[in-house]
Amino acid sequence: SLRLLFDAPAGRYRLAVSYRVTDDKMLDNLVGVTVGETALSTNLQALWKDEQGAIPQDRYGNEVSPPQQRVEGVIDAYITDKASLSSGAAVFAHEGGELSVTLTPQAQDTAFERLALLPVEELPGYQQYLAALGGKADAAALVTMEGEEMRLKSDSYIRAKNVKDASLTPYSTYQKVLNVQDENSIKKSGQKALWEFEVEESGLYTLAFKYIQAAGSNMTCFRTVAIDGEVPYAELENVAFPYQSGSGYHNLIPTDAQGNPLKVYLEKGVHTLSVQVNGAAYDAVYNEIKDIMADINDLAMSIKKLVGNNTDKN
Repeated sequence: SLRLLFDAPAGRYRLAVSYRVTDDKMLDNLVGVTVGETALSTNLQALWKDEQGAIPQDRYGNEVSPPQQRVEGVIDAYITDKASLSSGAAVFAHEGGELSVTLTPQAQDTAFERLALLPVEELPGYQQYLAALGGKADAAALVTMEGEEMRLKSDSYIRAKNVKDASLTPYSTYQKVLNVQDENSIKKSGQKALWEFEVEESGLYTLAFKYIQAAGSNMTCFRTVAIDGEVPYAELENVAFPYQSGSGYHNLIPTDAQGNPLKVYLEKGVHTLSVQVNGAAYDAVYNEIKDIMADINDLAMSIKKLVGNNTDKN
């Protein structure tokens, strides 16, 4: 385990950690975290990628998911609370002075490289973000990323699949080709996939997604969108992907509260875009249901203590 003492003024803080997973177990890398009097469990995920090279095929010439490779090296992440549906960094209140922080691996061997205590900084709103850019112009170029071509992912079982839909690319009439991210492989809060892309022109780019969300009837799913490892403004913390009936794919251009399409500024060069499952919008309801169920169980136990094993036949 790792134990550090910080001397920090009163405030609200996040924990950033740099770590390496040093064994090959394909398990959630659970780590116990104690910050002062607060204890929680976090999942410091390994990173995975598809094996490079030609996409494997079965004997009928259909593409199949390539083998997975774990990415070696140091990973930077914020400490999150596994008990929460939110994928955002856990926030710790501190009254000032000395603060003890302990990290204890519970499932896998993990080497900690660095631990930082960072004050919570509120993200700017979209209009503040645009104002800070000082009137940057829109880019004229279109940059397209294929959903199945993930550069990195947080779980080895996040994968691509084939959908027979002529509006998708690539598409083949005769063979199955991998052309979408499998939505059933990435639906747990905290799971993340990352794409790498290059832009030829600096400027503002409008975000747009082609997606399917038909699993939970009339339920909206939420994702956190980050550019180059950072969420640029508050509206991208919880991007809503509404329920759409049927099996087809739909186009979505996220907007702010006034209906303005969300844009990000990109300099010419190589960038990354990540999309992470975030259930923060349902966290309050989830916790309320847990509390109600706990109360029901307590009541049932109290009744059991009173009547024992005698069943009321009435």
